[in-house]
Amino acid sequence: MCHSLSISYNSLTNLDRPIGLDYITPEEQEELASIELKKTNIKSQIEGYKKQQKLLVMIHERAQAAAKHPDVDEKSVCGYDNRLAFNEHEFAHWLSTPEGQSAFETGKLGPRTAETKGIGARVFSEGEKPKSLAKEVPDELNNICLKSMKSCVRHKGWRIIHGQDYAAMSAGLTKELERLERKAGEIVEDAETREAMREYNKHNTVEQLF
Repeated sequence: MCHSLSISYNSLTNLDRPIGLDYITPEEQEELASIELKKTNIKSQIEGYKKQQKLLVMIHERAQAAAKHPDVDEKSVCGYDNRLAFNEHEFAHWLSTPEGQSAFETGKLGPRTAETKGIGARVFSEGEKPKSLAKEVPDELNNICLKSMKSCVRHKGWRIIHGQDYAAMSAGLTKELERLERKAGEIVEDAETREAMREYNKHNTVEQLF
């Protein structure tokens, strides 16, 4: 049975530490280190997708609030926010800004700020602004697609599409994490078995009878 690697070997106590770790070769040690690095990166990616799922919820809630704004005639707005278009690096950058930090501390998403407008930003077309707002958009409506949900072809189904994408990517990364954990466990177990066989062969000799 393979040892679980849900935590790093470096953090294990002497009681939890697999015996096989005492007998791995330098090559196996290097492979285990590589696996641990890959696991760390995957865990970071999974955490990133969890945060993007939270952002998706906040965007949906902000769109619902925007639909109730007195300057909005359409009560079933599309609600798309271009912060959903962030790639991994843009999202990490945005999270480090006061705008991103405030959103995740309060659970409430605000408008785009001057500091973050350059991160994956897009200027809305006139058709995406309420007719009563020719130049200035209030914070409650800033960076929200205000077209009808039914008529907005460009962002059709964004809630479902992004939700499914985040879930699928997280599931795939979780499977890869489990595969790496099994592989590391097999390396340690093989080292333990190899040492046990060496000890067995050392203490057992073949006796010839004539």
